[in-house]
Amino acid sequence: MFMIYKLASKLFDKATGLISSILFALSPFHIYFAQEARMYPMVIFLVLFSLYYLVKGIDKTKNLFFITIANVLMLYTHIFSAFVVLVENLYVITTSFKNKKLLKRWVIAQFIILIFISPWLYVIIQSRTPEVYQGAQKVSLISLAYTFLEVNLGAGRSVFRNKALIAIVFIFLSIIGLLPPWDKKRELFLLILYLFVPILLLLFLSLGKSFFSARYISIFIPGYLILLSRGIRRFKYYSLILLLLIGILGVYFLSLNYYYSNLANLNRPWREAVRYIHENVASEKVFIFAPYMWRPFEYYNRGKINYETLSISQLESKLFNLSQGEKFWVIIANEEVEDPEGKPLRFLESKFILLREVKYYRIVIKQCKVPES
Repeated sequence: MFMIYKLASKLFDKATGLISSILFALSPFHIYFAQEARMYPMVIFLVLFSLYYLVKGIDKTKNLFFITIANVLMLYTHIFSAFVVLVENLYVITTSFKNKKLLKRWVIAQFIILIFISPWLYVIIQSRTPEVYQGAQKVSLISLAYTFLEVNLGAGRSVFRNKALIAIVFIFLSIIGLLPPWDKKRELFLLILYLFVPILLLLFLSLGKSFFSARYISIFIPGYLILLSRGIRRFKYYSLILLLLIGILGVYFLSLNYYYSNLANLNRPWREAVRYIHENVASEKVFIFAPYMWRPFEYYNRGKINYETLSISQLESKLFNLSQGEKFWVIIANEEVEDPEGKPLRFLESKFILLREVKYYRIVIKQCKVPES
């Protein structure tokens, strides 16, 4: 929170820094991932710390020293921070290409970083860049739309009925953040590089392997919040700025209220549920209707049982394609996220024959059969 205030204030002004820090502190997206005992808060701090001293200027030895230390630490913390190092190099090369003395100092710092992270590079090369596990997804317009909603609304996005309208407001404010006056062109250029270059590269890389995931782009989302804050700050009247800020915080609070009211959704006995599936499934098809919750199943499954994930839009089409008399399994969890009215359960009960049902605290496993006629 402190570092995003410092960076945004340095990039633009203190008002933008204040708005950025408020949005960051109350962001449902970052609050959700901050609950995990993972590296995300630390790497975000190191990224913002590095960018802050880059903006202060690499002509001073102290700033370059801090950037070098921060970059080594963040590369060991999360490999995707390599995109930030790339962004910083692009920024320095394009803005200081005429200053050979400055570039020489910068190149030496990059070699020092390379030497310090060489053991980690060896590990990465040996691992042959496996696909991202936590939240990896195929890139499509739908997945991008869901990711944008997740970034803005966090885990409680299902509470909102008109998500499209909320998304339009956020997009509109972000576009305003890109508009002139460009009195600080270099600073805005760095912000654009930091936000767009890593995400676009991840999208491109995900055409081959699954690298794109909301949790991993969280490293770059502070850039989006700064851009959003600049868009809010650009309005002339303080009363309108305050109204916009209150509206966004209201959306945040609704999302957080839903999230904290449904914390039990995050603690489900997937190990026992998967063990039951392994012991009882023969050759039948297995479907999982568990929005944002199927990854724990895959973790314990380890590829042993083939399965298909279902969304509410696919539910009827996929199950109606089954043959008459065919038996199948459905694992249901977290269904209220996509459909609080319980449509999946009613659909199964009305259209198929229930053979058996097992419950593991908020996980329901059903074996069903397609009617003969």
